[in-house]
This record gives sequence, structure tokens and C-alpha cells, in this order.
Amino acid sequence: MAATDACFGSRPVAIAIGQGAVWVANADDGTVTRIDPSTRKMVQTIGTGTSASDIAVGEGSVWVASGSEGQLLRIDPRTNAVVRTIPLGGSDKLAPEGVYSVATGGGAVWVGSGSGAVLKIDPATDQEVGRVPVGPTPTDIAFGN
Repeated sequence: MAATDACFGSRPVAIAIGQGAVWVANADDGTVTRIDPSTRKMVQTIGTGTSASDIAVGEGSVWVASGSEGQLLRIDPRTNAVVRTIPLGGSDKLAPEGVYSVATGGGAVWVGSGSGAVLKIDPATDQEVGRVPVGPTPTDIAFGN
């Protein structure tokens, strides 16, 4: 690898751009890699303590969907640290509903849930404020006009 190339964690599964960086979610080692886009060098690897299935940047944070663990993680891009773990997997702790996809837009964070719904999360409170049934598990999500 050339000196300017970034190194990623184990099994990168998703990428997002924002807050002055490129963010890569690594599924197997429970990390997010922050890359400086101008130098193409890794700035930091952030441990999340969970696997990752998707990542989004918006509403002042980096958001990581934890897959089958049923959590949404909020990373502060100023400190490069997980500042909040939001449980969205339902009441069954042994078999949580997964959180497989995440997007930001319209002043909200949108999460594809294993419950067969898209959840609307208020980034000011980190609380679910809406739910749209969409059928079987949504595995990808985007926000746009």
C-alpha cells in the first residue's frame, strides 16, 4: 500500500462522507475508521463495541447501525468517540430486532429496523418519534428529494 493510502478495519461494509472526513464502518472488529479525504490517511480508529451494518453522517454526528444487535450508535466527530448507544431492538434482549440501515435528512435520523419499519429518530433527544411500516426488514435506506 502506498503511504497515502488508508487502512481499514476488518470487513468494511459501509462508507459515508461528512464533517470533513470519510467514515468507514467495519463489521467484524467493531470499529469506525476516520479518514482525512485530502491526505487519504487514516486519522483514527474508533471502537464501537459492536458490529456495524451501515453508517451515515448528518445532524452533527456520525450514526452507526449495529445490525442484529439492535442498537444505533452516535459518534461525536469533534471527539471521535461514541457518545450515545441508543437501544432500538425492542423488549426481547435475547433476540433483539436488528438495526440494519441508517440515513439522515429532514432534521431526523432514519433507521431501517428488523421490525419491518423505518424509524424516525429525533437527534435532539435520541428518541424514536415516528415509525413507518414497510414490510420485511429494510436492509438499505436513503433520504432525498
